[in-house]
Amino acid sequence: LRDSPPVFRWLNSLPENFYGVIFANETLDAIPFRLFSRCKGKWLERGVTVSGDDFVFSDRAIDADEATIRLDSTDLPDGATAEVNLRAEALVRSLAESVGRGVLLLADYGQGRELLYHPQRSGGAMLCHRAGQTDANPLKDAGAKDITTQVDWTAMADAGIAGGCELLGYAEQARFLVNCGILSALSVRAEKGVDNAEYARWVSGAHKILAPQEMGELVKFIAWGKGVDLPLRGFSDGDIRHKL
Repeated sequence: LRDSPPVFRWLNSLPENFYGVIFANETLDAIPFRLFSRCKGKWLERGVTVSGDDFVFSDRAIDADEATIRLDSTDLPDGATAEVNLRAEALVRSLAESVGRGVLLLADYGQGRELLYHPQRSGGAMLCHRAGQTDANPLKDAGAKDITTQVDWTAMADAGIAGGCELLGYAEQARFLVNCGILSALSVRAEKGVDNAEYARWVSGAHKILAPQEMGELVKFIAWGKGVDLPLRGFSDGDIRHKL
């Protein structure tokens, strides 16, 4: 079986009463989000228009809705920008609803709401990625780079619970992977006597996903479940649900 090719079945809709594990890595930060700016105590929705040959931002007043009500609860000052991703929340809620018995496990860049919308982060969390480089201007080279924002894990946690699942754990990527045995796996490889160049590549890769200044703290793992009685190993130490 180990040498057999993997079997895939493409689905056009979510299964009902799914039994098993649903895992998604860096999915939520790729879902289109809404961008807002604060002016004279009110939140305006930021869109895009054309000026000459260039794209420019254009803000418009909107009626209060779920997104602006949420932003009104923050301490962000005038001049601040912020993102809200209600579509990502809807996806999490739908995934949770589809689970009959099992676990929904997600991993992505993000923070709890208190940190994500802290006044010291008044420039928002939107980033653009292209060829290994990052910037915060989605209007430059539009269409040639990925546009993402950090996930509001507080909102996602609530969405999963609204979908009928129990929140089982929330942890930084480094802690989750250490709990799952990544360091032991590296040790086993060393004991097997792999050549130095190959082992160095494994160590370099592990450093990137574990180091605080790399992905170790910024990426979070979160899990919900239904009918799951056993604790999940990845959250056995360093569970930070209290920060949501």
